Amino acid sequence: MPTSTFEIGLALANKLHGQHAGDQMIAALQKICPDYIKMNMEWAYAGITARPDLPIETRVLIVLACCVCRDYPVQVRAYAEAALGLGVTREAVVETVLQTLPIAGFPAVTNALLALDATVAARATPAPPGSPGDGRS
Repeated sequence: MPTSTFEIGLALANKLHGQHAGDQMIAALQKICPDYIKMNMEWAYAGITARPDLPIETRVLIVLACCVCRDYPVQVRAYAEAALGLGVTREAVVETVLQTLPIAGFPAVTNALLALDATVAARATPAPPGSPGDGRS
């Protein structure tokens, strides 16, 4: 079980983004600015994302929405993958992106939906029979 703030942050980053992606990011950034890794793990992941009062799935959808509003397609993809990995449905991920439209605007939402294309297509959840989108309506 992680004990230091850094270890807590690293464990959460690995849970959300997979150990391989987390290790890759750390290795790449460690060469450039080791302090950034420490700040990111201790502050962003352990200090903010690991707080206890919201389910992790909700937190990830909030970060996803923020990334859409900032028009960060790489991070949109990363947090969509994290949400799907936590069991959030494809529909909830897409709806989260759509809910940002009044604030983010059409260009950012379009970019986010395009960034999601391969990510959500790989994890598509079929619509229940008789519901909109089941291919029969």
